[in-house]
Amino acid sequence: MNDTVKPVTPQNLATTTSWFRTAAPYIHSHRGATFVIAFDGETIDSQEFEPLLHDISILNSLGIKLVLVYGARPQIEASCIEQNIPVRYHNGLRVTDDISLVIAKAAIGKLRLDIESKLSFGLPHTPMADARIRCISGNLVIARPAGIIDGVDLGHTGEVRRIDAEGINQQLGLGNIVLLPPLGYSLTGESFNVSAESIATEVATALRADKLIFIGHSNKTMPRELTVNEAEKALSSHPSLHAAVKACKAGVTRVHILDRAINGVLLQELFSRDGAGTLVTSTSFETTRQATIDDVGGILELIQPLEEKGVVVKRSRELLEREIDHFT
Repeated sequence: MNDTVKPVTPQNLATTTSWFRTAAPYIHSHRGATFVIAFDGETIDSQEFEPLLHDISILNSLGIKLVLVYGARPQIEASCIEQNIPVRYHNGLRVTDDISLVIAKAAIGKLRLDIESKLSFGLPHTPMADARIRCISGNLVIARPAGIIDGVDLGHTGEVRRIDAEGINQQLGLGNIVLLPPLGYSLTGESFNVSAESIATEVATALRADKLIFIGHSNKTMPRELTVNEAEKALSSHPSLHAAVKACKAGVTRVHILDRAINGVLLQELFSRDGAGTLVTSTSFETTRQATIDDVGGILELIQPLEEKGVVVKRSRELLEREIDHFT
């Protein structure tokens, strides 16, 4: 027996069965959906990154279409410092001169190769053993220079002009994961250093993605759910809130902000009712509505314990079906 495989006991089998039944509705609803997942350079450097990539591979195997966008700020900074190149920011954006662009492209390229190799990791002890994960990248982000802001020339720092949504969708339709670096390319062949958060937001908007997910530093002080109006009042509490609000206003219905330090945070957020992060939505996630005939089974399940205790009068399925318009 492989020492890494835990023996099956009635207790852990029951736990697994219970979790799988709870997750089943989410597995069903997510199949065929498009998720854009962005993670920062600090997440790549953390010990939680390889397990995160295994979880991303699981999502791919469940038929979810995935676009991954990664950041590289700490890696670029470390390379600049190592080569005695000044690191400058203005309004949160890097000032990218000629030398900084060369360093940025080298750091970003190395990260891309590392991520691709980890997604190809198929040893028997990994969750996706023997899985065949295809990861595709390319010039799918068209950018333009950010220009001069407050008298500061940002150089080769850029902003998104448009997203090649058709090209991305073609790859997603083939079952491939699309990996996008924090780079954009102009129509004249120039390269620009672009914020990963802005790329993720623009991609999610262009693809009309079902979910945009940011994975980064702790969000323990944030509530489980925020509407756009609530998020706008708390913009200073988390850097990803700006991007979340922009994405929701552009039509992305669900934006999730997750803490990389939580083991399995991506699976917990997507396959459980309460999740493990913060959900930002255009409207409140938990609302009341008129019941329909499809809700009869759920209503029966909810009221059964109350009927057994005598709290409510017992109602048959037939009665509920006839009077479903009286229920909310």
